[in-house]
Amino acid sequence: DNKETKGMMDFGHDVIPAYLNNKENLYAYSFTGYWKDVGTIDSLWEANMEFLDPNHSLNIRDDNWRIYSKNPIAPPQYISENGTVNNAMLADGCYIDGSVNHSIISQNVSLGENSVVEDSVIMANVKIGANVTIKYAIIGEYANIQDGTEIIGTRDDIKVIGYQEQVGGTDYENE
Repeated sequence: DNKETKGMMDFGHDVIPAYLNNKENLYAYSFTGYWKDVGTIDSLWEANMEFLDPNHSLNIRDDNWRIYSKNPIAPPQYISENGTVNNAMLADGCYIDGSVNHSIISQNVSLGENSVVEDSVIMANVKIGANVTIKYAIIGEYANIQDGTEIIGTRDDIKVIGYQEQVGGTDYENE
């Protein structure tokens, strides 16, 4: 980081005002499609939850506006006889032996027996043990949530577990 680029993290707050202050040329483009600023934890969670609505304006099933993404090679998702999935999106490589409700589950996530994920976003390669409860949370890639853990947020206080973080055996809500 040098002095000129330090703090240039947000377009509306940092970049555009800096260009205006330096009398740089700025151009605007009138955009009428889907747009969502996901610069905060709340807005990232909200965008993912809105995506679960089949009537959402970002229609991923529209053949005229294809969305291309990197699809790693993974086995198909597997939902055990104990597993349930309601109003959720699951990527390839998932193993579900618990309950997933109104959540987005990225690739290669494993959810242990009797565990519950609700109103949450689980990033790729997360391991969730048995008897875990996760509600109103965003769980970062490669996190490891051990047996019996509770991560319980609210609509107004989304809980976040970071990249490669290990959480286990405690009531995260009271930490």
